[in-house]
Amino acid sequence: MIFITGPHASGKTMTCEMLLTYGFVCVELGTTLRAKHKEADSRLDFGSWCQEEEKIYGKNFTDDVIVEKIKEEIKNISESSNIQDLAIVGSRSLRGIEYIINKIVPINKRDSAIVYLDSPYKILKERYCLRENKQLTDLQFDSLLEGDRKIGIETIFTSADFFIWNDASEFKLRNDLERILFFSLKYSRNNCSFFNNSNESEIKGDLENSTI
Repeated sequence: MIFITGPHASGKTMTCEMLLTYGFVCVELGTTLRAKHKEADSRLDFGSWCQEEEKIYGKNFTDDVIVEKIKEEIKNISESSNIQDLAIVGSRSLRGIEYIINKIVPINKRDSAIVYLDSPYKILKERYCLRENKQLTDLQFDSLLEGDRKIGIETIFTSADFFIWNDASEFKLRNDLERILFFSLKYSRNNCSFFNNSNESEIKGDLENSTI
């Protein structure tokens, strides 16, 4: 499994879309949990519902929801399919990642890897406001990022295997991702645009800047 993580608006959803084109099955934590919240038909807002369910079912409630979703996706993968691997998108704590790793048997006997995305503060805020169609003050956005820090996102950063500084174009993000997937992690290069236009020595030199 690979874990794609990082702060709000760092490019995780776009990375997920790229991974789908490379044959990965993606499980997005936010999407999965919000679907569960909708299914529960709770009168509580999403955040309050998560807290209440953790009181009832334990601190690993949200992790267990994700684990069940991953198992469901694995059941749907046929032996004849060309699935590369699972990508878990949106983890906010190292504890949560480790919990998932301990609960899921790898589908291809690979070790898990963590890819951490980040961007300059100004870009994060601009992307978030555009995506959510709202305007936030710096104080409001700081509060959002602080919420991630309290959950434990900085523990992921210090333990990540790879780092992508997503401060430019979609093209650059794709190239950085493909360097990691197909050069370092040795996934299949089918449908890979970067390797069709680069040589091995260039990739090796650039990859050093993407690895923690």
